[in-house]
Amino acid sequence: MSSRTVRYLIVLIVICTTCIALFFAIRHFTAREIVQRELDSAAAKEIAEYGLEQALINLSQDPFWNQGFKNIVHKTGFYNVVVAQVADSEYQVITTGRAGKMKKEIPCRYFIAAKDGVVKARGLKCE
Repeated sequence: MSSRTVRYLIVLIVICTTCIALFFAIRHFTAREIVQRELDSAAAKEIAEYGLEQALINLSQDPFWNQGFKNIVHKTGFYNVVVAQVADSEYQVITTGRAGKMKKEIPCRYFIAAKDGVVKARGLKCE
């Protein structure tokens, strides 16, 4: 083989080795990011559920409570809760949990009604 052919083979081997190394590096970092997103998604759901629990506690004490919560830190993220009237006695509570780059929203509807002289939030339905 000529020295020119040997140089071309060496360059080809270096290029192939570099491509293989890049492939495995990209695959490794992509897999890590996918796992992190799955963890963040599960955490965001848990945080949103916790925010909903806190809203329900307030609604059980005061059915007309509508202040909500803004940027309340919980575990590895935070949650927001918004309460809005959508009809005469029907309300919607939307809780949003965030963790990392992920966000989970839980919308629920309920109505306020009196039963046996006691006014309460009733008929909670979440999506």
